[in-house]
Amino acid sequence: MTFTKTLSFFLFFSPLVQAQKTFSSKPEWPKSNYFISYYGNLAVNPGLNAGLEYGISENVKTKTRNKRGNQTVKYKTNRLEVVPNLGFYLDPKGHSAVFEKINIQYKRINNHRRTFTLALGLGYYHSLLQNVYVVDEDFNATEKGLKINTYFAPEIKVGFVRLKTPNQNLRGWYSNISSQFLFHYNHTILPLPAIELGYRFK
Repeated sequence: MTFTKTLSFFLFFSPLVQAQKTFSSKPEWPKSNYFISYYGNLAVNPGLNAGLEYGISENVKTKTRNKRGNQTVKYKTNRLEVVPNLGFYLDPKGHSAVFEKINIQYKRINNHRRTFTLALGLGYYHSLLQNVYVVDEDFNATEKGLKINTYFAPEIKVGFVRLKTPNQNLRGWYSNISSQFLFHYNHTILPLPAIELGYRFK
């Protein structure tokens, strides 16, 4: 599946449609949230990803407007978070993989609860190959069982969602599209696009 098809899949199933409710007062966000998600490598290889979003910086901007004699107040949140996470996926026709990452994530929340996230991070990716055979100089094959290859794997991630809950918290369903980049994979850099559909909770 190409990256374009993966992106289309993500956009089609992204849970964006929620009621447009604005904040009635200045939001106060929790310091940290946990999350767990379906992690779809190339959209279709199933897996799980879980971790913690920990806020390290936050700024809530207030803007007041007068329109036709009515005063409206808008709140826009800019938030910076550290996000350690751990996950895996299964490729039925090839291999399994385990990865650990730590991201720096920017999160912007507007007055209609629409949320945009952008994350950049570092991590390691462990590819697990089963039924590996090694052939010697005499062309004799010997089974080596499980082989683990480890790669340095930075990541970029983008997400769009609208907060579902009316309260001032970050809980609710979310969706992301991301890609890890495996360094020194057969002397090149291999992109691994994926989607995440998950739930954020405190």
